Amino acid sequence: MSVAADQARIRGLGRLEATYIWYAWTIAILLAICGAEVPGRWAWFAAHLAVVVPAVLLSRAHLAWRFLAACILTPTAFSTLGVILPDLVPEAVHWGIARLDEQVGGGVVRAAVVGVSPLLVEVSQVAYATFYFLPIVLGVALLLQRRRDAALQVAELAVGGLLLSYLGYLVFPALPPYRFLDYAEPLAGLATFEFLHGLLYDLEALREDCMPSGHTMVTLLVVFSAWRFDKRQLLWLLPLALPLVFATIALRYHWWVDLVAALPFAALALLLFSRQVDDPTPVQA
Repeated sequence: MSVAADQARIRGLGRLEATYIWYAWTIAILLAICGAEVPGRWAWFAAHLAVVVPAVLLSRAHLAWRFLAACILTPTAFSTLGVILPDLVPEAVHWGIARLDEQVGGGVVRAAVVGVSPLLVEVSQVAYATFYFLPIVLGVALLLQRRRDAALQVAELAVGGLLLSYLGYLVFPALPPYRFLDYAEPLAGLATFEFLHGLLYDLEALREDCMPSGHTMVTLLVVFSAWRFDKRQLLWLLPLALPLVFATIALRYHWWVDLVAALPFAALALLLFSRQVDDPTPVQA
C-alpha cells in the first residue's frame, strides 16, 4: 500500500468506514439528547454505537468487500432514518419549505416544466432511477484501470455526500412536492414510468427526504470525480446526470430550493471528504 493510501487511514481506520462511524455516532447523540419519543430509543442508540465494530473490520478487508459493504450500508442508513426520524424530529417543515421555495422562484420553475412530454418524462424517470449506480459504475471503471485509490475516493465522496444529506433531512424534514401539492395535470410517461415511479415510492422508507436534494448533490460529486480522474467517463455520465437533475423538478420529487441547497451541501462534502489521491496522472478526454 502506498504512503498516501496509508495516510488515508485514521489510526488504522479507513476514511470510508470512519464516515459511517461519524454519521452513526451523530445519530446516537441525537437519540440520547432528544429521542425520548422514539420507540426502542436505547436499542437504536446501542445499534448506532456498535457500528464501530464492523467499520474496523471492514477497514482491514479487501477493497471489493469495502465497496460491497458501502452499497449495502448506505441505503440501510437511509431506511433506518426513515423509521426513527418521524419521532426524533416530529415537527416537519413542509409549509416552511413551500413558502421558502416560492420566495426563491420555485413556482416559476415548476410552471416552466408543466406539460413535459411523455418521452421526456420517461427518459428523466429512467435517469433518476440510475442515481445509486452512478458512483458504482465510475468506481468500477477506475478499478479496471487499476486506479484503486481514485476509486476509493469516489466511494468516500459519494457515501459522505449521501450521509451528509441524510443529516440535512433531520434539520429540514419535509415532504416532496408530489406528496404535498395538488397537481391538476398528472404525469404521463411511456413504457416504464409507472413501474419505476411506483417502485421508487415503495422502496422509499424515508418520506421527509427533500432538503437538500441528495440526487443533485451526489450527482454533482460524481461528475466532479469523473472530471478529476478520467474525463472520458463524462461521455456516459453527463447524458444520465443532466436528465437526472432535471427529473428532480419535472417529476416533482424535489422543491427548487432543494436543488439550491444541494450546492453548498456538495461544497461542504468536498471540504469534508475530498483528499489527495495517490494515482497516476488523470486521464484526459
